[in-house]
Amino acid sequence: MEITITGRHFTVPEKFKSKIEKKISKLQKYNENIAEAKVILSSQKNLNTMEVVLLGKNLTITAKETTEQMADSLNAVIEKLEAALKKERELMKEHSKTLAKKTKEKTMEELLKTEERKSKKKHILKVDDYEILVKANELLKPISIEEAVCILTSDRLNFYAFNDINTGRVSIVYRKSDKNKLGLIEM
Repeated sequence: MEITITGRHFTVPEKFKSKIEKKISKLQKYNENIAEAKVILSSQKNLNTMEVVLLGKNLTITAKETTEQMADSLNAVIEKLEAALKKERELMKEHSKTLAKKTKEKTMEELLKTEERKSKKKHILKVDDYEILVKANELLKPISIEEAVCILTSDRLNFYAFNDINTGRVSIVYRKSDKNKLGLIEM
C-alpha cells in the first residue's frame, strides 16, 4: 500500500510519519484491496485536523477528525476507518451470500422447468381397473437431496426418485402420512 502524508503549512516529524504509516498499514487486514492511503494533516491555533482517504479497487473511504492533540486525531481517524472497513466487509459478505442464493434459486427454477418438460412425455397403461401413468425411461439426473425435496414439495408429488449426487446411488424421497415429514430411501 502506498501511503502519502502531507502537512499543510507545517512539516510532519519523521517519528510521527512512521507512527501514521504503521497504524494505516494495519488497516489492510480489513480489506486487501486498499492500494493507496492519502493522509492530510493541518493545524490551526489549538486544533489539529487529520483527514485520511483510503483508495482501492471499488473502494473509497474517508475519515476526518479534529482534536487538540494530533495523536488523538490519529487514533480517532483510525477507529473511524476500522469501523467503516468492518462495515464494508460485512456488506460484501452479505452481498456474496445474496448472490449465491439467487444463483441457486435460478438453478432450481431451471431444474423445475426441465422436470416439467420431461414430465409431459407420459403415456397411460390400463391394468385391470387401474390406470398407470408411465413416464418415458429417462436417465436420472444427479442432484442433491435438498433439490429433490424442493422438486417433491413444489410439484406436490408423493415421491420422487433421483440419482443422489453425494452417493451416486438411486434414492427416493417420499411424503410420510404426517404431511410435515418426509422420508428418504437409499438404494
